[in-house]
Amino acid sequence: MITTEVTVQFDDAPLRLLCEEPEHALYFDIETTGFRAASSHLYLIGAAWKDPEKKDTWILRQILSEYPQEETALLRAFAALSGGFDTLVHYNGDRFDIPYLKEKYEGAGLPDPILDKRSVDLYKLLRPFKASLGLSGLKQRDVEELLRLYREDPYDGGQLIRVYRDFVKTGDAALKKSLLLHNREDVSGMLLCTGTAVFIRLFSYLEGKTESGFCLHTQSARIKENGAGKTILQIPFTLPPTLRFPAPLSRDDEIGSIRLKDQGGVVSVFILEDTLYHYFPDWQNYYYLPAEDTAIHKSVASFVDPKWRQKATAQTCYTKRSGQYLPCPGADTAETMQRRWKDPVAWIPYSKALAEDPDFCRQLALWGLRYILRHPASM
Repeated sequence: MITTEVTVQFDDAPLRLLCEEPEHALYFDIETTGFRAASSHLYLIGAAWKDPEKKDTWILRQILSEYPQEETALLRAFAALSGGFDTLVHYNGDRFDIPYLKEKYEGAGLPDPILDKRSVDLYKLLRPFKASLGLSGLKQRDVEELLRLYREDPYDGGQLIRVYRDFVKTGDAALKKSLLLHNREDVSGMLLCTGTAVFIRLFSYLEGKTESGFCLHTQSARIKENGAGKTILQIPFTLPPTLRFPAPLSRDDEIGSIRLKDQGGVVSVFILEDTLYHYFPDWQNYYYLPAEDTAIHKSVASFVDPKWRQKATAQTCYTKRSGQYLPCPGADTAETMQRRWKDPVAWIPYSKALAEDPDFCRQLALWGLRYILRHPASM
């Protein structure tokens, strides 16, 4: 077998959002000659763990079998290495790496070293937020591209099988280098992909879940005009000091935009100047007056000539008012307006006092993040 070690620089602050003690976490990735353990070989395992002596430094060890007959020795080596850790971090390992290793350990008559360990699968954590992140796919390389990480390695796992078989036949050093490079970039890329934990925690936080170590601090709002002449309310926010977004992320929507970068971001909401509608929910108790384009209660409509009124419907049971408006982050009230029937956004009259209210601006920023992150990405 061939064993190599390199060091990788990695700030473990995002990992602390996924497990409390990064020093007890082992990242790992396996390379095999097929998907089914019974009919393929395990030939390479890469693993990384925190260097206890150096800050933000991780040790990455790779163990490569020169021949398929060394598979049992490779399994023993990984068991010895993983024994000192209680958390395994991987990418889609719950579906492939872990079941594959389990079957291999059983087939070799060896104790399964993974059995009682905590599993952190970055793939499973990211999957619910694929659309919010604007990802077209969820392969590790898709996430790496989101983070502006680009590989030297030209192969995917399937193409590497032929490289390994040729290496077994020839022992060629260039082929060995290609095998190790692919796996090393898998593991080091996985370390860096942990930065997406900040996005994961943001999305969970916006869903109302209590997230240890994660919060948003909003700052005073400011009013600006954009190049199109629209007036905008901008609400900056910051992350906790130890955290930062791993890559810029932008979204644009008809109601405004968000910009996430480094240790914070900005939620921008257009101050809408328009004629909006307030719809009454108990429309059965109203009449609609077509000439005046408004609805009035039955108690008042009894004084109107029947030829000028008609029974209101849910769509015509409204009053309208022109003015300036902001999206309403709270529950509907008598003050909330809509641009059209069943508009998903409720609006309330804009005032300078409202724009200067820190509680309202915080609620509006959180609402804007929730709403706009459900719309297509602008990267």
